[in-house]
Amino acid sequence: MIRNNFGIYMDTEKMMEDLILAFVSTIEILSDNLAAQMKSRAKDSVVSSSIRKEIIWEGFNYIEFLVGSDHWKAFLDNYGTGSMMADVSKNPYLSEYKENYWHSNRPSSAITGRGQGKYTIPDWESGDGYITRESSGVLKGVNLEKVSVGNSQGKYNLRAQPQKPSFFIENSMAFVEKQFNEELMRVYENFPFHKYIKGGQSR
Repeated sequence: MIRNNFGIYMDTEKMMEDLILAFVSTIEILSDNLAAQMKSRAKDSVVSSSIRKEIIWEGFNYIEFLVGSDHWKAFLDNYGTGSMMADVSKNPYLSEYKENYWHSNRPSSAITGRGQGKYTIPDWESGDGYITRESSGVLKGVNLEKVSVGNSQGKYNLRAQPQKPSFFIENSMAFVEKQFNEELMRVYENFPFHKYIKGGQSR
C-alpha cells in the first residue's frame, strides 16, 4: 500500500472487488432483458420456452454471460428451413450443417426426399441428441415443398413447409446493444470511487 505525502492511499483491492460486483449486478439485469427479447422474437414456442441465461464470472479478468437455447429447433427458428433458409452469408453454421445432415439427393436448399436407407439426424422434437430414421426412397430427389398430402379431414397441406428465418438472436442482440453500452458506462459514472480513498494523516 503506497501513501502519498499526506498519508492518503487508495484501497484498490476493495474498490476492484466492489466494482466487479457492480458490473455483475448490472449484467445480471441486462442478460435478463436480452433473454426476454429472445423469447419474444422466437417464432417457435418450444424455442422460446427453452431460452435461458447463465453468467460465468472468472475473477477480475473478465465477466462472461451466456444467453440462448440449446434446443435443436433454435437453429431452424433463427436461420429458417428449406428454400427459405438463410444462405451462408447470414448463417455461419450452414456449411457445418450441410456437411453433417445434407444428403446427396438435395441439390438446393429445398427440402428433398432422401434415397433408400437409414440416416441419422438431430432429434428436433426433443431438442437434444439424435435419432435414426429409415427412408423407402420412393420420393428420392423430389422437392417435398411442392408435394401436397391430405389428412383425415380431406384438407391438403405441403408435405414439407419451408420457414423464413426469424434471426431472433441477432435481432435481439442488436436491440439491446445500445442499452448494454449505456448501462455499463453508467456503472463507471455512478461508482463511488471516493469512498475508497483512505488515510489522511501525515507520516
